[in-house]
Amino acid sequence: MQEKEDKKVASGQLDMYNYKLAEIAHELDKVDLNELTPIDALNTLVNMKEKMK
Repeated sequence: MQEKEDKKVASGQLDMYNYKLAEIAHELDKVDLNELTPIDALNTLVNMKEKMK
């Protein structure tokens, strides 16, 4: 019950997790998959994983 109340209080605040997801999605939109080499793809995934921490 307390958890639901905490979520209500925090609902007006910026959620850092959603902010990170939006930032990563924006970066992913800029990636040209047709020009991406396998090592570039791997590096892109590693960078995204690091940003999620």
